[in-house]
Amino acid sequence: MRGATAAAFAIVSIASVARASIPDVFGLGAEESGVGGASAARVHDASAGHYDPAGLTDLPRPTFSIGVVGFGSSLAAGSHPQAIADPFAIELGAAAPLPLGAGLARRVFVGIGIVTLPDQIVHVISRAPDTPFFPYYDNRTQRLVLLPTIALRLGAGFSVGIAANYLAGLAGNIAATEGSTRAVEPRVDEQIVSVLRCNLGVRWRSAGDRLALALVYRQSFSVPFSTVANNVIAGEPIDLKVVAEGLYTPDELVLGGAFRALPWLLVSADAQVSLWSRWAGPYVAVSSVLPIAGPIATAPLHLQFSDAYALRVGAELVRELSPTTSLHLRRGLGVESSMLPSSQPGVTNLIDGPKLFLSVGAGLVVRGKDFLLHIDTNAQLHIVGGATLVKKVDPHETDPTVALRDSNNPGYPTISGGGSVWSAGLTLTVER
Repeated sequence: MRGATAAAFAIVSIASVARASIPDVFGLGAEESGVGGASAARVHDASAGHYDPAGLTDLPRPTFSIGVVGFGSSLAAGSHPQAIADPFAIELGAAAPLPLGAGLARRVFVGIGIVTLPDQIVHVISRAPDTPFFPYYDNRTQRLVLLPTIALRLGAGFSVGIAANYLAGLAGNIAATEGSTRAVEPRVDEQIVSVLRCNLGVRWRSAGDRLALALVYRQSFSVPFSTVANNVIAGEPIDLKVVAEGLYTPDELVLGGAFRALPWLLVSADAQVSLWSRWAGPYVAVSSVLPIAGPIATAPLHLQFSDAYALRVGAELVRELSPTTSLHLRRGLGVESSMLPSSQPGVTNLIDGPKLFLSVGAGLVVRGKDFLLHIDTNAQLHIVGGATLVKKVDPHETDPTVALRDSNNPGYPTISGGGSVWSAGLTLTVER
């Protein structure tokens, strides 16, 4: 029984911190990542499912794209470096207008954006509540992304679009009882349940195509995990229920604009708010019924997160190299506030700070007889401002987020963190 009790409290201490996706952190596609994700009003291909689904109506012709993206990190919290697990992914995209006639010609567009890890669908990394780490980046890029999109051109310059953000969760039951040989005989009944959220977009484009405005709403996304373990060992019931929420990204609202200042210069900007204040946090809730001890219900640690505000600006310059070849040079700059509370005197050591985003990109467009080939590359650097947490010790405090019971914590008496994260990508796109 002592082992069962220890197991219960070990589960309580686990943090499920997988959240969001590669598009949420580094963008989708080398073209839009080259302008730092300032793309809500300028995106025009399959990556519109993330940036602005309505942008699919600006698709010039059917397209198919394939790309690769990689990441790296120099983040560190005290003496704890944070690498990025599985720092490589493959991106795919396809989009086309539906072949409708009469008044619906080039009014309905469909597409899909896909980001996949080379050898797995999702990778969840769990950490203890006192482990120092950066929740904004930790494990955020380790999941399959599917963004099927449909968009409709309404007229008078207006378009609307919707993309589905789809994955699955896990729920079920595990039971273990002693069989006729007194050996433990386990039974497992787990189900994969679907999780569906939406990205919605509205775009207006001026008659001369010089100005475009976009309003985008991305619905909060998370993957639930719930498992009940009903066990009978030596005639004693030992029950555990574990409930977690992984791969979380908050509700986001984006207002974007794009302006063709010159025939060879396109500038864009996005203002974004991410509603992190609605997040319950990355920690696991556990309830249990143990012999002698009876019912135990442990709520997850809770911190008061803050909404994050971001501004991104980008520019694209086009230079004609020949009648069949053009060069596109891109730059991006962005800032974002931190979603973490400035003070964590208790057991948690979540590190974050204000972020500066820098990006560069280049694209080569080759015009063939009946096709266009785009070769786009980009690189990004995220500079995370330093943050310092100061701990408080109070043996009589019952809330572990308010104070430590003793000095046995990796962050005691203080812990500081900061650093940078970078990414690079290459995308090939064919228009026909």
